[in-house]
Amino acid sequence: MKLLGARLAPGEQIDSEHNPLGQLPTGSTSWKTESLHLRAAVAQVFQWAAGTRQADALAAIRQISRELQILQFNGHLADTICHEEAAELEAQLLHAELLAGSWKSAMLRASQLNRGKYSNPRITAFAESVRGILLCLAGEAEKALPILQPCLEQLSHGAPGFERAAVEAATTYAMMSLGRQEEGTELLSRGLGSSRPQPSLGFFAWTAEIFASLAVARMDSPASATPGSSVCRAGRQGGGQVIGDAHRGL
Repeated sequence: MKLLGARLAPGEQIDSEHNPLGQLPTGSTSWKTESLHLRAAVAQVFQWAAGTRQADALAAIRQISRELQILQFNGHLADTICHEEAAELEAQLLHAELLAGSWKSAMLRASQLNRGKYSNPRITAFAESVRGILLCLAGEAEKALPILQPCLEQLSHGAPGFERAAVEAATTYAMMSLGRQEEGTELLSRGLGSSRPQPSLGFFAWTAEIFASLAVARMDSPASATPGSSVCRAGRQGGGQVIGDAHRGL
């Protein structure tokens, strides 16, 4: 079964046994219709990932990713969806992977987007923020900090939001993990004094709270706060059946 009317290469098939989006219309030859189907599919995936159907969300993400690859391989991507819209859909798929707890897949997609897959500066910057946060969650503060600091500088020029709060908290924690207590404390104080968006159970809101808490713990006991078991426990409590356990697979 073809997902959204993709033009398959000779002998190629998409497994329909794990096809949660199979109920969507297929076989369309209209680029407008195919574009609408892709957008509808991504919107459905995001809803599943943010809810309780993470397994379906991840299966659907694989379907859509495969669909986009087939269209690109056969030279029909530009005929189906514009460059900017394809970049936006990829960013939404990345966010859905984060919500569903597939952090290893999210890191791979973020790395591809960060390398300029769509030459979209905003999507590239978003992917870079995700890479920095995931590295910090994996306990690799030394690799994360050089990524996070430029991201925070860029985000500081915009309105406060969950992505900025998460990057700021992760940067603070990374600084303190590397012994840069004075800088980390200053950034933490600035973050605590700034306006923040309303609480949410999304990935960025969750990571912002986790890293802010770990940074405060680092101030009291520098050796005790690490993003291992603490992150996993908080993930189970903070929304998403997979998000906490996914840390072990990063």
